Amino acid sequence: MGLTMSERKAVTKKLALEYQRSDKARKGELLNQALTLKVVKLRPPRRPIYVAAVITALQFVWAVPGIPCGRLLAAALPGLVPRPCAQAAPVGTAEDRQ
Repeated sequence: MGLTMSERKAVTKKLALEYQRSDKARKGELLNQALTLKVVKLRPPRRPIYVAAVITALQFVWAVPGIPCGRLLAAALPGLVPRPCAQAAPVGTAEDRQ
């Protein structure tokens, strides 16, 4: 049988206070302990948004101008990426993402 809600709150509070004072190694142990006690739950990882072909193209576009970020990347994109025409097919479909 699991913990009651009041027990979970007490354990979570105790672990949270100790977590704040701990070093990185101890924090990992505390998180494992919380998972073992089923005080916290892990979320499943998200599905990828882009298909592999799109990711490869994005990596290329990012690497060509010297790995810029933010406004520098935005300024470089018009020269690297052609404007889509109205008849172009979409790069990735919903079936590709699954």
